[in-house]
Amino acid sequence: PDCARLACALKTMASPLMCSEDTAQMHPELVDWSPWLAVFGIFSHDGHANFRSAIRNTYLANAGSNTSISATFAMRGIGAAASTLEEARTHGDITFLPAHANLTRAVGPLVSLRLWFECALARWPAAELIGKADDDAWIHLEGVSAHLRGTLNALRHPPHSMYDKHNSSRPHIYWGFFQTFHWHLQKGSPIGFSHSFGRYTDCSAPLQDAPRSLWEGNSTEIQPSPSSSPHMQQHAKAVTHTGLIGPFSFARGALNFLSRPLVAELLSNTLVRAHWENTEKRNFIKGARLPWEDVYTGLGLSHAIAQRFGAEQHPIAFVDAGNRYVEGWSFTQSDSSIVYHMLTKNPTRFHLLQEWSESHHCHPLASEVKLRPVKMMAQFYV
Repeated sequence: PDCARLACALKTMASPLMCSEDTAQMHPELVDWSPWLAVFGIFSHDGHANFRSAIRNTYLANAGSNTSISATFAMRGIGAAASTLEEARTHGDITFLPAHANLTRAVGPLVSLRLWFECALARWPAAELIGKADDDAWIHLEGVSAHLRGTLNALRHPPHSMYDKHNSSRPHIYWGFFQTFHWHLQKGSPIGFSHSFGRYTDCSAPLQDAPRSLWEGNSTEIQPSPSSSPHMQQHAKAVTHTGLIGPFSFARGALNFLSRPLVAELLSNTLVRAHWENTEKRNFIKGARLPWEDVYTGLGLSHAIAQRFGAEQHPIAFVDAGNRYVEGWSFTQSDSSIVYHMLTKNPTRFHLLQEWSESHHCHPLASEVKLRPVKMMAQFYV
């Protein structure tokens, strides 16, 4: 009686329930119809129990009604360790996906991403945004919630209104901390990379003197997804002849979100799905170094958008959260950061980051949304 209905249901399961696209039909008691602003899966594995414990005791404690964001650990459940199964029964916050727990780093996260998207669509049918995070990233949930709400509100009103033709109240966004890659068709992996886009600002100025260009601590740039013009198609084909497709933008895997319809678009596009599954097989057979699941989200989404909308003007925005992201081997943080990705894998840093942010984090008062076009999209050609 003192725990949420879903958590209680998960705790009482005798064996791990695998969440899939059939969850709503097979286990309707586990479907959460709450109108969450966002839900995200924190990708984890058996060996990171200490990271999950640190997350529970820090930022995950702020999930729920205060932020309108729901979070769960997303783990592959087939053959999961007995200690992980006991942990799931104790806490009720692990969502198991129907894949083998011992898949290697080269393929596991890519498989998990596809299965997580299928699961999230079925289990959280009223969530507006669906995302994923890594279990080595600390997240300021209040700041993320404010940024997501501010972005959606800005896109719903002039001069930046970007409406879905069939549902004018819900603009479609791809949100995160962006970089740019090409995809190497023969290698099945990205090659080269550009850079993050966005302009650096921070919270160092007194709030009463804060410039109007601040957007939750940075100048956020909204990229409307481009049309697939003949010129762009010719350029894409020319690039493809060299074995590359792109350039395309993608949000880093530490934390990113997609509007629910975009997740459905990714999963329903037959060419993207076939290429996705072939990449999983290639990585498994050839032992790729990294899964690149974050890169693949941008690659697949860019193609799905181009194939569905063609040259039509369409209301999808790539939203870069600017300088709210910290990543590095050293232990640094800023007062406006909302994500810290640990290259030094040390779970004790979660507690230090949480304590520091509770006394130093700042929310700028003013905001501005900037629009600029994406120069190029990725397309598969067959």
